[in-house]
Amino acid sequence: MAYTFQTDSTHQWLTEDQPLVYGTVVGNKATLYGVLVELSVTRGPYSQQKAALTDANKYFKVELDELTKADSGRVFVRALEGDGGYYDIDTAINATDTTVEATHTHGDVEHSRTTFYGLIDEEFVKFSVDGTTITFINRGLWGSLATSHAQNANLYELHNVTTLKPYYSWRVIDPSILPEGV
Repeated sequence: MAYTFQTDSTHQWLTEDQPLVYGTVVGNKATLYGVLVELSVTRGPYSQQKAALTDANKYFKVELDELTKADSGRVFVRALEGDGGYYDIDTAINATDTTVEATHTHGDVEHSRTTFYGLIDEEFVKFSVDGTTITFINRGLWGSLATSHAQNANLYELHNVTTLKPYYSWRVIDPSILPEGV
């Protein structure tokens, strides 16, 4: 069964609001680690993305960056899922470290690809693996913070970034054009 996304949000905001996108992911295809929320704009190349972890009930909430002008577009929610495979990092790392050794793996870790997205504690990363060396290509992805991680922290592989259905339209209204009293 594929995942779907359910929300009761109207996805309508005023300029200078920080849009809040929330909902529940339904389905059980793989291990769900979080979601990636994208606001794309109807007329233009602009979009913003932020990720959020899901709780035990597969609920998430993402507060996006302030929208400064009236516009419209689509809300896409993507499931960040994996097969439960992870690496134990051998030493503690700080927020700027770019490599770490991981001599122990658990579950299904994939060796056929060269780069992966991953989750370590609450930080989303892009990384590569060469033998037992993990190289972080990007840290603090999708609005997460690059931070320190303890020895033996788990780095989970995210195998799939699956777009959920349905998609939702959104719009931002400039309050200065609203009738008085609205």
